[in-house]
Amino acid sequence: MTHTDMRLRSLLQAIVGAPADDDVRLVYADAIDDAGQEERAEFIRLQVELAGHGPLPGNPQNVWREIIKMRHRERALIRDYGADWLPSSVIGDMASRFVCTWRRGFVAEVKCTAADWLAHADAIRACQPIEKVTLTTTPALVGHFEEDRLASCILKGRK
Repeated sequence: MTHTDMRLRSLLQAIVGAPADDDVRLVYADAIDDAGQEERAEFIRLQVELAGHGPLPGNPQNVWREIIKMRHRERALIRDYGADWLPSSVIGDMASRFVCTWRRGFVAEVKCTAADWLAHADAIRACQPIEKVTLTTTPALVGHFEEDRLASCILKGRK
């Protein structure tokens, strides 16, 4: 493993460990930009800016034009590269079975079956700052819970 790989892994762990810290996300964006992942870096910066800024300077019409322009770019980046940015070592060929919502440059929400989540939750949470999980099926937990109580699972933070 190269020094760059170790630095990127360390920064990713810092993001997972402190998901509210946008400064670490922006340092990560700079690091992957230097490593040749320009589109991914642009996406992280774009989503952080969209999530964290107040009103943009200028008149209201220009503000909306800029936000719309940024949202179009965000959607184009997700369309063109989003599948490549998923944790492929975890999800691999099952990407179509996971619906992911990106927030501030990383997967924040996942929607999938209970079986898929139970099989991959630890690995996904190790590399993405997951905030919410919606299960589309009820997990089989040896009948310890009523079915309607586990129709979805919401995770807040990393406890």
